[in-house]
Amino acid sequence: MDLGKHVGRTGPSSAVDCQLLGEADGGPADGLPARYARAQARTPSRHTAFGAATRGRGPAIGMREIVRAAAARLYRLGARSTYPGGCGSRLPILMYHRVVARKDPLLNDVPDAATLADQLRALSQAFTVLPLEEAVERLQAGTLPPRAACITFDDGYRDNYELALPLLQQFKLTATFFVSTGFLDGGRMFNDTVLESVRRLGAHQRIDLGEIGLGQRSVSDAASRIALADDIVAAIKYLPLERREEVCASLAGQVDTPLPDDLMMTSDQVRAMARAGMTIGGHTRHHPILARMDRDAAALEIMANRDALTSLLGAAPNCFAYPNGKPNADYTAEHMELVRQAGYRCAVSTAWGVATHEMNRYQLPRFGPPDRHPGVFVARLMRMSFHHRPELVAFPHDEPSSPRPVSAP
Repeated sequence: MDLGKHVGRTGPSSAVDCQLLGEADGGPADGLPARYARAQARTPSRHTAFGAATRGRGPAIGMREIVRAAAARLYRLGARSTYPGGCGSRLPILMYHRVVARKDPLLNDVPDAATLADQLRALSQAFTVLPLEEAVERLQAGTLPPRAACITFDDGYRDNYELALPLLQQFKLTATFFVSTGFLDGGRMFNDTVLESVRRLGAHQRIDLGEIGLGQRSVSDAASRIALADDIVAAIKYLPLERREEVCASLAGQVDTPLPDDLMMTSDQVRAMARAGMTIGGHTRHHPILARMDRDAAALEIMANRDALTSLLGAAPNCFAYPNGKPNADYTAEHMELVRQAGYRCAVSTAWGVATHEMNRYQLPRFGPPDRHPGVFVARLMRMSFHHRPELVAFPHDEPSSPRPVSAP
């Protein structure tokens, strides 16, 4: 997983989309950013901060609300026309990873809470958001309702619980959270070790990256830090797990301050997400590139993750997301079969596109929403309906047989 994967990398859409489908004033979500920041500064509880950010708003009056109501009607009309439901329908599955309380210069492609609020508001106005498993079953049965969509979050970040969950609840939406169980309760993913180490480098401090072919490197500003972090992630992402961890430990040892150990959810937070009505899905134990492992090791990563979630939640998960998720490069037909044998009922990739009923349910495409303006965000969802033939893994069968559980090797 590279740093640019969080919400995708595509160019900005035209201003015409904003005028046709957006809120003409282009303002933030009810003034959320400033209030959110003030509340966040006052209290360590982000749930409390979120509540402080959204309380006390007066009645909806004035031109701003008229424009919003008109935009909502246009959203619904456009979504119904583009995603009519029924036989031959298409399903947009949105892909997120992290959410930040305030803009982070090193995570400039990750939405802050205000941007996510705008996007979820637009989604609630335009689409019928369904749980992923239900949507997949109805897609393949030809009974998908008009304007159907799904929301997913990968990896199991703590900000999913602290920031995304209350926003989803505010707009009465549901989402699927794919959790890598090996990082719960104080763990840290390799890409975050890279980013947080680079964040802590002093200006012009030189670090030795010769062991991964990057020589001596230094940083001077946010842009150079982002570039260095991306280079390191690209250099080690496809290494064996053990070697990847060795490089990360070496990198962390070259900075003077400790790295954060609270980036991922706790087990209790995962349970709370499930109790709140969110779907928890599998994402392997340690987020490896499955295609770079032997079959038994890959099967163990898939099954151990599923067993851990089953123990944690009291029920087996039914949805899976491939780590990194690029067809053929990161998973193959063999891994699709392993996921099916593990008992999962569907799986998602990071192939860019929308799902159709002809697609194999064990490699459904998704896309990330990079757009800041809610009108442009909805317009992109409309345009994505034409991206329904992404390049996927060639599977031996048109559709795998029914899922059946197996034991870990």
